[in-house]
Amino acid sequence: FHFQVLAGGGSGGTRGGGGGGGGLVSSYGTSGGGASAVAQLTLNIGTVYDITVGAGAAVRAAPSWGQGYDGTASTIQVTGGGTVMATAAGGGGGGNSSPGAGRDGGCGGGAGIAGTSDAGGSGTAGQGFAGGSGSTSGPYSSGGGGGTAAVGANGSGTQSGNGGAGTQTGIRAAENAYYGGGGGGGANTNYNPPGGPNGINGSGGSGGGGAGSMNNAGGGQDEYGGGGGGTYGATNGNESGQGGDGVVFLRVATAKYSGTTTGSPDVETSGSDTILRWINSGTYTA
Repeated sequence: FHFQVLAGGGSGGTRGGGGGGGGLVSSYGTSGGGASAVAQLTLNIGTVYDITVGAGAAVRAAPSWGQGYDGTASTIQVTGGGTVMATAAGGGGGGNSSPGAGRDGGCGGGAGIAGTSDAGGSGTAGQGFAGGSGSTSGPYSSGGGGGTAAVGANGSGTQSGNGGAGTQTGIRAAENAYYGGGGGGGANTNYNPPGGPNGINGSGGSGGGGAGSMNNAGGGQDEYGGGGGGTYGATNGNESGQGGDGVVFLRVATAKYSGTTTGSPDVETSGSDTILRWINSGTYTA
């Protein structure tokens, strides 16, 4: 059985960096973090497998400054708490001003601005890349969240970092989408003192990453595990972008497809294969 598990993306921070994309592990095409495709799964006939689709992280709302939240893991596991067959880690939340560091995850969150630490969070080997660093000098800029195919860009000068790109696996016949893009860093687009250069927000990475913003940042795209954008603003009503929900695929020879599922997966065929796509958690009976 070919498979792909993509976790939920992290949310951006307030005064902060973009959230990291959800980690990606795939036996088809390529995995995240620059890794080759992993081995296919061997599923036992008659055994029920839990398909858990990781949720994207919730927004971080100002004026409560803080790091973004981490996304949730996606897994394929024998029902009843049995063997975990495959897992991908949720994306790390973006940093803020203190602590400035992005959080570790499947893909690391980008660092915030003017923090005591301006390092991006680390990605998970074989799943995703690290977030970008932030700038500690005016007009301040934050790092982009890491993606499954590329690191988040560093904030530098007026420019906050763009989110790292997501990965194309090609597992689905109907599209060749990108999965697990990082969120862009938020910037101060109204810099003071007067006459100073204004900041530039980071864009989201391909694969559902949300854009950074001075005010309300863009959210990560559901079903693509995108990281949410960071927001610079820290007044009531401003929010970072939420992380996007993940997705789980199984691709099996049609002759071996049981047809027994829960969770209402999408089902399509490609040549001699049947492809199942879960956007909600469910089960598959082999």
